[in-house]
Amino acid sequence: MMKKKEFEASLASWLGGFWLEVKIGITILLFVGVLGFAGAILLGTSGPTGVLGVVVSVLCVYAALWWVYVIILDISYNGKQVFANNCIAHFSEWMTLYESKYPWEKLMLKRVYRLIGAEICLAIIAVLSVIILIVAGHGAFGFSVAAICVVLAFYLIYRYLKSFATTVSEMGLLMDQIERMKNGDLDTKLSVNSDSVIYDAVQNLNDLQEGMNLAVSEKLKSERLKIDLITNMSHDLKTPLTSIASYVDLLAKEDLPAHVKDYVSILSQKTERLKNLIQDLFDLSKATSNNLALDIKEIDLCRLIEQTLADMEELIQDSGIPFKVDLPDEPVLMKNDGAKLSRVFQNLLSNAVKYSLPGTRVFVNLQVVDNEAVVTIKNTANYEMNFEEEDILERFARGDASRTTEGSGLGLSIAKSYTEACGGKFAIRIDGDQFTAEVRLPMA
Repeated sequence: MMKKKEFEASLASWLGGFWLEVKIGITILLFVGVLGFAGAILLGTSGPTGVLGVVVSVLCVYAALWWVYVIILDISYNGKQVFANNCIAHFSEWMTLYESKYPWEKLMLKRVYRLIGAEICLAIIAVLSVIILIVAGHGAFGFSVAAICVVLAFYLIYRYLKSFATTVSEMGLLMDQIERMKNGDLDTKLSVNSDSVIYDAVQNLNDLQEGMNLAVSEKLKSERLKIDLITNMSHDLKTPLTSIASYVDLLAKEDLPAHVKDYVSILSQKTERLKNLIQDLFDLSKATSNNLALDIKEIDLCRLIEQTLADMEELIQDSGIPFKVDLPDEPVLMKNDGAKLSRVFQNLLSNAVKYSLPGTRVFVNLQVVDNEAVVTIKNTANYEMNFEEEDILERFARGDASRTTEGSGLGLSIAKSYTEACGGKFAIRIDGDQFTAEVRLPMA
């Protein structure tokens, strides 16, 4: 019983793939042909007679009844889908799909359909010519007509393949143009013939390229304006700030009451902080505008790090944070700007001192990997680092947002800009409470 149901389900599923018109056509042909043949045998007008005629008639009737069973099975399993699956519905679906395609897809499909239609017409003409002319006694002429049709068919195929090869070549040009845009070339435009399949796509890509070029130009212009503004403000602020600092120093030397001296001390601290902020802004604007002059000399990176640590010895001792320094015994020589790199390490070490958890250590490591000098400075933060690596490298970004009394938020941004200006790579890694700054510098 189970096998019968499985067989019926499989049969119905197979029948469901045929159009309604095909089933109706088979039904008409079957009933007209079979019943007509069976009637002729039974009446004895044609076909086998006697017992054989009866057997053939029974088989014909059985075939007709079996087809009725198959149709009933199809309707019972597939339901309304039997009537929905027809050539009109499929043609409508195909037209909807065709209309939803892009113009270049429609053009390519039209070429294929025209080729198929022409090939079918030529094949019909060739076959009919041979049949008709053979019947008429002109077989040689019929074969000549067929040969001409075959030659025309191959010529049409050749023309189509040539057109298709041109389209494929133009597609390759389009892919190359996209690759150039990906690599930053926004000036080179692509040009194809106006009758090309991809003409509209190329025009859209060129418009997109022009829009991107304009957007990049506007952004660069905006960046230059901001950098120029910062540079000019830094210059303009330096002169009055120098005068303020001088007068604060003079006040500090006067015999003033104790509470006034406290005020002067606070003024001195704030003046120094403002002075450092302005200098940081000035340095950062030069680094990001590609106007940073480099003094390239041969330096020993080990010695440079040791000198930087020595210059910051008082700050490190006052912090109470122990440093674990691991440097190679042999010199790590390279040609670079020692002053700029010293500023990078000063900023990183200063950050480590300010933001390290008391009782933890700061690890400074230098090693040579694949012809690169890799410097890592790692510390345990004294605050929750709920930010992404790229966010902390933005200008004026602070890891500890609650701390506003020291620092400018420019230290890491300057370190990154100076490292890249010196031909290196700068990266930040955060793992739990562990903060690691990595500087990679080429040895050659």
